[in-house]
Amino acid sequence: MYWAERCGTAPGSLIAGTGYVETVFKKAVNIRMKNDICLSIVDSSLDLAPNRIILPPGALEQIRFQPNDSVWVGKNTLFHHCNMVHFSPSPSTKWKAIYPSGTSILQIKRALSLGRGACRVFLGLDTGSIYEQKVAGLTGTLAAGMQSGTNLIGLGPGFTPAGDDVLTGYCALAKRLGWLDPEWHLRSVEKAFAESTILSATALYFAGRGQVQGLLDNVLQALTDQELLASACLILINEVGTTSGSDMLLGVLAACMYTLTRENSCV
Repeated sequence: MYWAERCGTAPGSLIAGTGYVETVFKKAVNIRMKNDICLSIVDSSLDLAPNRIILPPGALEQIRFQPNDSVWVGKNTLFHHCNMVHFSPSPSTKWKAIYPSGTSILQIKRALSLGRGACRVFLGLDTGSIYEQKVAGLTGTLAAGMQSGTNLIGLGPGFTPAGDDVLTGYCALAKRLGWLDPEWHLRSVEKAFAESTILSATALYFAGRGQVQGLLDNVLQALTDQELLASACLILINEVGTTSGSDMLLGVLAACMYTLTRENSCV
């Protein structure tokens, strides 16, 4: 029997019932649930997210999840063979709409100049690969308010492609500021589940509800505090994947730029 250290808002409610282990990594196990939402069982070194159950150090290795293993998730317990993991879902919290400024944009750009991948192409610092050029170009359309961003879905390698990560950052801020088009987001999520990975599709789904992993949430909550914003951006870049943190932050930048364009057009 194991006790989770922390748990996101979704396990036990939106994420419940039967599922099977899809991918196993050293610090994370991803489980495809019956509704295709991804439940992630992760090591305590990773941050909290709506779909994550965080275990104490060493517990993930002891449980020994294997690909295709069956699991069942109840209200407060996950069952895997003879193992049980008890968890207490986090309560839903109301986030506050924090509006960016021109200074916020400059601070994010400074941080992204130290990032990796498509962000450096977007800023004109590198030529980048073909897919990074495509991600940067499509991000530019998002920043201009032309929501053709569904073309970003699945663009790039890895379990969370760069294009998906950009959309996750973009949609999260757009939702919190109240201008995310729900129909456009739904089409993006449906395409992600059909054409990309369940891990990134799930992140994009929750972003449309304004819910994101902790390190990205720190950025969204610091948009008006330049010192905190600088720190939060650099932590996101350096601690989330090889380029995923940079890509999510690039999406936030695009949403910030469009937000200011919207405000100026209303003046």
